Amino acid sequence: TNPSPPRKSQRRNQPFSTMDMMFYMKKNKEKAAEKEKERKQKEELKNVLITDTAETNIRKQQHEGQQKWKAEGRQTKSQLKDVNMATATFETDIRKEQHAREKEWKQ
Repeated sequence: TNPSPPRKSQRRNQPFSTMDMMFYMKKNKEKAAEKEKERKQKEELKNVLITDTAETNIRKQQHEGQQKWKAEGRQTKSQLKDVNMATATFETDIRKEQHAREKEWKQ
């Protein structure tokens, strides 16, 4: 009669056969070769030269325009701070005349 196949618990305790060892060694070598290939591909992909494209040039122009616009705004604000309201202007003279006329009319 045929003996029954060993149970799982019995198989765990048995040492690997030579064929099994060779199979697993081959698999490990294949795995290592695959990992090495992936490492090389990653390394090659890191050495990519980024060149200017139409999109980057357009974005660069837009950015420069925005920066120039913001700088003009800051400059205008700083210049407006220097306005001296104590000096007489044409508009203040007209308003004084109008105010004086209204005062005379009310009296």
